[in-house]
Amino acid sequence: MPDAAPPAPQSPTDRAETAPPRFCWPMRIFLGFIVFDMVFQSLAALTPSDEWRENLDVDKYPRRLPTAEERRALAAKASAQNAHARLGADLASPDTILIKQLALPEQQGLVIEEVHKDGAAATVGLKEDDVLLELDGKAVPRDVQDFARLLETIEEDTAVDVLVLRRGKKEKLKGLRLPGPVPLAIDPVAERIGESADSVWSYFKPWPPARVRRRMRGWGDGCRFAVCWLTTRLNFLNNLVRFEQGWEMFSPDIAKEEFFVRVRLQFADRSKEVFPLVSYPEDLTRYGGPRFFDKKMRQVQVKLARDGEARLGYCALIARQRPHNDRGSPLEHIYLYKVKVHYPAPGEDAEAFLREQNGAWDRRDQKPYYEYDVKARNGYQLDDR
Repeated sequence: MPDAAPPAPQSPTDRAETAPPRFCWPMRIFLGFIVFDMVFQSLAALTPSDEWRENLDVDKYPRRLPTAEERRALAAKASAQNAHARLGADLASPDTILIKQLALPEQQGLVIEEVHKDGAAATVGLKEDDVLLELDGKAVPRDVQDFARLLETIEEDTAVDVLVLRRGKKEKLKGLRLPGPVPLAIDPVAERIGESADSVWSYFKPWPPARVRRRMRGWGDGCRFAVCWLTTRLNFLNNLVRFEQGWEMFSPDIAKEEFFVRVRLQFADRSKEVFPLVSYPEDLTRYGGPRFFDKKMRQVQVKLARDGEARLGYCALIARQRPHNDRGSPLEHIYLYKVKVHYPAPGEDAEAFLREQNGAWDRRDQKPYYEYDVKARNGYQLDDR
């Protein structure tokens, strides 16, 4: 049997047609987006886009989701509304003056501000300005949310007695019958989450909203809006996937100096201490830990000099990490100092140049530019106070 003839060699054209593609289409789209993002961000860095964004009032992010604390507050508010509906009256906590004038028991008593027509309160004879003291033999708490929990212990259409303080005298009203819990038309927590979801659509609309259009004057502002819109949306997507772009190096021919931030804490016993930052170490020629593990924290700390949201969030983080000093005194204030660091010129001894600036901010009588009130959980620039 004759041997089979060897296959004919393929031409370069045939090999190109049969070779698998280097990248699939999803990967090509992704790589194209990455390249566009890098090129655009590099060009946008040459413009004052942050200033344009503030002048035009362009949203930096969509409306955030509610925090756990906000969700609890919304749920408590809904519970209070249910209590008002069951009782048929609007309630409020008494102020300090009223508590002293009426000598109300500690943490007890709610003031009736308005009685709803045909409600349970009106039926039993409750009136405006009455002070609820007891309900079904139990003390009425001074907080509306706590009172709502008290109402949950009372079954529907069960006659109970009410003790009120009316014109300085205590009166007992018998036969208060509460209706069942009133279902809310809209869950406030779900509604708040829905508002955040709706804001995403408004955020990604490529045309300016009405409030921005009122600030725009001609095509120049239209071009500025386009730059701000692309910059903020790309930054949002980068933050969403935790891919934050930033130059890890600098050109001495372009960047000759940069502002960094130092943090000083003040405690209730008037003592102070410096909070260490990886972005501005005590020795400018040495960083404390491996750069890979400090990268994200360093990127956030570098923003503190120019980003108000980063300042507020980072101060809140410091307050959680250092709530009191070693003597147990609670933290009261956080002060940020803006420090200018000069970069060495080409050919200069960089290590010696940076070492001369070690501790320069502490040697100068420098005033803080930002203060964070730990108790109020709010911060402000001292020039704007």
